[in-house]
Amino acid sequence: MIDYPDKFEGNASIPMISVNGKINNDFNGPIKMTPRLKKSPYIKQIIALFGEVIGRSCLMRLAPDCEVPIYSETNYHW
Repeated sequence: MIDYPDKFEGNASIPMISVNGKINNDFNGPIKMTPRLKKSPYIKQIIALFGEVIGRSCLMRLAPDCEVPIYSETNYHW
């Protein structure tokens, strides 16, 4: 797990699709599956069901008693 880019308290993520398929929060570069997603056939099936082009994606964790404030994503693929 890595901290989410906005550093919300108690919020961490596991990148599944990222720049160069690495464990990062980067925004620029080729988007690829991470090794973790390659080993997760069920999650790949779920993503495929959307039938869309998929950009950066991750599984998120929110610790007990923490919350995510209202915000909006601003990068080109959102």
